[in-house]
Amino acid sequence: MGESRIRSWITPLLPRADPWLDAAFPIAVAVLYAGQRTPAFLILLAWLIWRLCQQISRYPLALVFLLLLGAQAGNIVLERGLQPSSASDPLVIALGFVAMLGRSPQQWQNTLRWLALAIVPIAIWALTQDSALPLDPPVGGINRLGFLLGMLQLAAWAAGCLAAGWWSRLLFWGLAAAVVPMALQNGSRVALLAAPMAIVVSVGLAFWQQRSDWLPGNWGRWMRWRRPVLLGLLLSLGLLSGLLIQRWYLNPPVGSLDGLSDRARLETARCWAAQPLRRGDERLLLGAGYNNDVQKRCDGRRLPVLNAMQPPRPAGLPHAHNLFVQIWAENGLLGLLSLITTLALLARQAWRDCSQVPMQGKRVLVFALPVLLYLLMNGLVSSFQLFLMSNQLLVGLALASLWPDCRRSG
Repeated sequence: MGESRIRSWITPLLPRADPWLDAAFPIAVAVLYAGQRTPAFLILLAWLIWRLCQQISRYPLALVFLLLLGAQAGNIVLERGLQPSSASDPLVIALGFVAMLGRSPQQWQNTLRWLALAIVPIAIWALTQDSALPLDPPVGGINRLGFLLGMLQLAAWAAGCLAAGWWSRLLFWGLAAAVVPMALQNGSRVALLAAPMAIVVSVGLAFWQQRSDWLPGNWGRWMRWRRPVLLGLLLSLGLLSGLLIQRWYLNPPVGSLDGLSDRARLETARCWAAQPLRRGDERLLLGAGYNNDVQKRCDGRRLPVLNAMQPPRPAGLPHAHNLFVQIWAENGLLGLLSLITTLALLARQAWRDCSQVPMQGKRVLVFALPVLLYLLMNGLVSSFQLFLMSNQLLVGLALASLWPDCRRSG
C-alpha cells in the first residue's frame, strides 16, 4: 500500500521534471569555470544516470550502459585513467548518445535552450579575466574551451532558429554572437571559425536541397533566389578561406607563435601517424594503447621544433592534434576502421534525413547538421575526444540529435 502510494506521487513528477533536467548543463559549466571540476562532473553524472534510467523502458540496452557507467563512474568523474587519453573517453561519448537517443523535437528544442544558456556563466567568467591576456580556463586548456564555445554557439544558433518569436530568436542569437569575442580572446582559430563556417555550410545545404524547414522563421521566402544565395555563400567562404590561409599559413609573421605552433602540430601528427608502421608488430592492428608511449617517441629530441615553442615542449605534445591520427596511433587499424565506420553511419543518417520530405519534426537538423560538420572540422586539427567529461557528453548528445523521434509529441 505504501509502495503504491509513493509510486503514485513520484510517477507524475518524472515527465514534469524532464524539461528542467537539462538545466544541469549550464549549472555544471558555471561550477566548472568556478574551478570546481569534481562537483561539476558529479552534477553531470547525476544528469546522465537520470537520463539513462528514463531510456530503459524504451531501449532495454540502456541498462547495460547504466551498469557500465556505475562501474566506471570513479574513473570518469575523478579522471583516474591515463592522461590525456584513456579508454573511458569513447565510453562517455557513447553514454551521452544513448542518454539522448530518440528524443522528441519539442524535447530537443528545450535541450538546446539550456545548452545556449551555458554560454552565460562562461561569459561572466571571461569578464573577470584580464582582457590583455588570452583566456586561461581553470580546466582543460584553451583548446577544450574553444571546442566547448563552438558547440554552445551552435546550440544557441539552433535554439534561435527554432524559437517561435523574434524576441526569443534575438536572445539566443545574441548569445551565439557573444561567443565571438570570447573566441578571439581565447586565441583558438578553430573556436573562432569552425562553428560559423558550419552554420554557413548548413544554410547553403538547406538552400541547395530546398529545405525551408531547416531555416529560421520566414527565411524560406528567399528560396526563390536560391542560386544567387548559394553563389554568395560559396564566394564568401572561398574569400574567407583564402584570406585566412594566406594570413595564417602561407605568409605568417616572422617568428609568430601561430607559425611555430602549426609546424609543431603538423610534425607531431606525422610522427604519431608513423609509429604503428615503424614498430611492425601487433601495434599495427591494435595500436600503442593509452600509455604515453607514442608521446615519448615524438619528443623534442626527434622533433626540434618542439623546443622552439613558447613554452618549449621537450617532452612532446600530449596528443596528436588530429582525431584520426590519435585513434590510429593508440588504437591501431581496428580503432581507425571503427571510427571510419561510425562516420559512415552518421553520414548515411544525415543523407537520409536530407533526402526525406520536409517535416516539422526534422527541424532539429538545424542543430544536427552544423554539429556534424563542426566535429569533422575539429577532428582534422584537434583531438577533441580527449578528457573533460562535459565536452565528451556534448559530443554524444549532439550526435543523438541526428535520430529524433518525430512520432513523439513531448
